[in-house]
Amino acid sequence: MNSLNVHPRVAPQYDIPQNTLLSALHQQVFTGDRASLGQRLTFKPSGDMIDISTLHHREKIDPIVTAYCQSNYPKNDRRAAISMWSQWYFSLLLPDIMVLLHHGQCRLHFQSGDFALICDEKFRPNRFVLGDYPVLPTSASPCGHKAWAPYLGLIDHHLSPLITALASVSGTSPKVFWMNAAVVIAYLAKTTLSPEKGLTALIADKQRPDGNRNLLCAPYASPKQADTPCKRRICCLRYMLDNVDECSTCPLVKT
Repeated sequence: MNSLNVHPRVAPQYDIPQNTLLSALHQQVFTGDRASLGQRLTFKPSGDMIDISTLHHREKIDPIVTAYCQSNYPKNDRRAAISMWSQWYFSLLLPDIMVLLHHGQCRLHFQSGDFALICDEKFRPNRFVLGDYPVLPTSASPCGHKAWAPYLGLIDHHLSPLITALASVSGTSPKVFWMNAAVVIAYLAKTTLSPEKGLTALIADKQRPDGNRNLLCAPYASPKQADTPCKRRICCLRYMLDNVDECSTCPLVKT
């Protein structure tokens, strides 16, 4: 899996003129030293696109992750391999999409026809295709919690059904996948989207704005000693895969 690169922190948000197309907003957000970050989001349809509806249903995503397991880890535990697929997915999607959501203060459509995945020849997530439609500002959202408002659509309409489907096809606890996503968000909160921007709430709040439990909360356990590095709260299972580097934050490794 590619490691995340540190990107420049995000500047103040744009005011979105009425009827601004998503492609125009994308061009405004991903300029200069952020241009490379936005390249994983494209508006050019491709014949090998996987529609978002496929990712949200067990029977449809199963052939994709099964092909990934067979191509990359044929002799290893399926649960660990699908967890690794999700780490590829989240590390590619979340930096780009969360910068766009925050920096553009917009709401995106995570529905059939408006969002698709393209995988490489080994069925690893590679890039995403977005539909080009007029975007709505976050201020039009009914959510009253400013820090959460840009990201609730992503969480509720994409991450939640995707993780439910991945847990079902893998036989792995949904907690593994929620924490795989939360680790990426925690990284973004320290780098590309710095804490003062409010992203920390997504991994620090025990409850969501609607009062339900926050499944992204606390991806790292508090260290027992001040000089002890933080460890993941839930193991990602990568230790079960051949030729994969040991995770430096694995909770199973004694320090």
